[in-house]
Amino acid sequence: MEIIQTELRLKDIEWVEKHIEGLKRSGRSLGNTSLADKAKKEEIATVEKILKTLTVDNKDVRKAEWTNKEVGTSFRFRRIISLRFLSDEKELIARITQLVEEGIEVVNGLTLLTAKPITYLVNLSERDYVRKKNKWLPKIKAWIDTNNPGDPLIPFSVALEERLVTMSPEERKEEETKVGATSALGKITQAGYSSLDLIRYFTCGPDEVRAWTIRQGTKAPQAAGVIHSDFENKFVCGEIMSYDDLKEHGSEAAVKAAGKLRQQGKPYE
Repeated sequence: MEIIQTELRLKDIEWVEKHIEGLKRSGRSLGNTSLADKAKKEEIATVEKILKTLTVDNKDVRKAEWTNKEVGTSFRFRRIISLRFLSDEKELIARITQLVEEGIEVVNGLTLLTAKPITYLVNLSERDYVRKKNKWLPKIKAWIDTNNPGDPLIPFSVALEERLVTMSPEERKEEETKVGATSALGKITQAGYSSLDLIRYFTCGPDEVRAWTIRQGTKAPQAAGVIHSDFENKFVCGEIMSYDDLKEHGSEAAVKAAGKLRQQGKPYE
């Protein structure tokens, strides 16, 4: 595990060093007056901080402290859309079609390996998984607590999952009861969603139920836009029910009759 972590850091260091080189080459003629020049200088400073985190601090990028400005909206500037150089490359003609305020992502924009969240999956024999005991588990947990505290560790058994996946829901439930253990796929999926700050919502109709993945904190109109852009543009409100209420009452009409169907407007998350 130590070797894997070191290899990931070395790969990030190589990438960041190349990125800094390119930034500094293009930034030699930067002044101090324009917003674009100031923004470029801030970007260089942030990338240098990333390199220090990896080399001097010997830490994964995700374990360092970053401001919202450095991670998601590192700096803002005015961009003039649609700029065209003449063929002699001496004259710049700017046709301003739109002015937008734009955030440049620095940490996220580099897509570094050590910036990504980690969930540790430990494949056990079916016997060890059922009895929840393996000689390596305490050692792995201790390493994670020392080097990456807070990262989730999920034991599972490929052997068991391979058998369960071919069974019907009824057969699977019976087999899980028989062996005394349940599938870990649900826990693994949920851990993945949680680490990526994702959630799901469901739409249902007479013929199908579908899950839609959105970022945690997404407002209702943008969540609807995942299905179709028209839904976002024309969103008025959504009719919301919980899965537990639907399961209890059996149908949308019954949930509504029980007063459990609620309408939510644009601010709803």
